[in-house]
Amino acid sequence: MGLREKMLSDSGIPGLLPRVDEITNTLCEWTGSEDQAYQWYVEHPIASLCNKTAEQLVQEKDLTLVLDFLRRSEQTTH
Repeated sequence: MGLREKMLSDSGIPGLLPRVDEITNTLCEWTGSEDQAYQWYVEHPIASLCNKTAEQLVQEKDLTLVLDFLRRSEQTTH
């Protein structure tokens, strides 16, 4: 199962496809590959989000929190 499919399965909401695509694309750009993006998604705790992983947040239907984190992080690296 690829990252995009995993996120769609975790969210359980088909209407979130644009957010899933944005998260997937951003993570793949950051990490350099879908495999590494997948690993970050399931394993990396986000300190500013109660040490939850992106996977946990998506399962809780908090895709907006993940997107906001990624956008903030992207702004600080540019």
